[in-house]
Amino acid sequence: MNHEDAQTANGNDSSGFNPWSYGIAGTLILFVLFLFSLIVFLSLQRRDLVINHYYTKGLNHDVQIAKIKNSRDLPMRVKIELHKQSKQLKIAFPVEFVHEELGGTIMLYRTS
Repeated sequence: MNHEDAQTANGNDSSGFNPWSYGIAGTLILFVLFLFSLIVFLSLQRRDLVINHYYTKGLNHDVQIAKIKNSRDLPMRVKIELHKQSKQLKIAFPVEFVHEELGGTIMLYRTS
């Protein structure tokens, strides 16, 4: 057995093809493509759900929850009726509020 046959039998082929170099290069290319696609995906996400001053907004949210709880504790609930033909919104308050001055803002939201 000569020297070249011994190298081929031991797996030391000097022909130049090394599958490890292609595997490592392919893995690195796939990793870079994954990172690039992740960056593109995250940059396209909506960021309007994140607000500045979230702590004060959280405190205001607690006040809003207390208002809703107080309205649910009323003996008679506020009635809201929508008349589609006349395009009117009717809001009926409990009789306890008849002699009190009511004020506030009603905001309607229409999804598009």
